[in-house]
Amino acid sequence: MNTKELMIGDLIQSDLGTIYRIKGVRDFEGGEVLVNTGKADIWYQCTLINPIPLTPEILEKNGFVKSTIEEDVYNFPNNNKALKERGFALDYHGYGRWFITDHNLMKILYVHQLQHALRLCGLDEIANNFTI
Repeated sequence: MNTKELMIGDLIQSDLGTIYRIKGVRDFEGGEVLVNTGKADIWYQCTLINPIPLTPEILEKNGFVKSTIEEDVYNFPNNNKALKERGFALDYHGYGRWFITDHNLMKILYVHQLQHALRLCGLDEIANNFTI
């Protein structure tokens, strides 16, 4: 992965499949991200990390609900206080992997991309507390 694609708080996985939350990013000599291993913080080479594919299971774990009207569509409940205050509706359409926010379409394939979209909507708390 490229460091320019990443932000502090993003979730990524190592080449061995371990999930990490990014604590820092530095873009030199191929780029590195700072992650916590559970024992210590380490700098991890970006050539050894991969994005996490967005799946229905991950969406459900983070509060998205499968639509009862449309197949392969997940909605983030409109009763969410942060969303209501901003007038947003979040929907994920699995067919083309489209994420809709306030009538804008974004192609989202990976967890870190959804985290970025949430942050752009001012939903930092949701983005930074996203789980796998």
